[in-house]
Amino acid sequence: LALVRHAQEQAGAFTRAQALGSGYSRKQIRHRLDRGGWIAVHPRVYLSVLTRETPEVRTVAALLYCGEGAMFSHVTAARMHGMDLHPAADPVWITIPHGRRIAGRPGIRIVRSRNMRHPPG
Repeated sequence: LALVRHAQEQAGAFTRAQALGSGYSRKQIRHRLDRGGWIAVHPRVYLSVLTRETPEVRTVAALLYCGEGAMFSHVTAARMHGMDLHPAADPVWITIPHGRRIAGRPGIRIVRSRNMRHPPG
């Protein structure tokens, strides 16, 4: 149930760490991926095969891939706040803390910033 809650809160996407923290073993995760019950959309970021891939799912999965401290930025942040500036097929823009390094992925633009401010809450 914990993993279902994570997925519900994250547009259907969840991380390997969340699956492990919810009681799945490495072997169970591998089995679900090998059998097609889960789909890896990025390294260590998964969807259930029952989850429809939408622009929102793609956007949240990109944020999960970028990890702790990552935030939506540029047109992606504007879109998440209800502004429709560009087609949803644009890359997902994510800003991460300057000291972090993350491998680039197709469809994700990663920007590093020395001046990250997290929203309250």
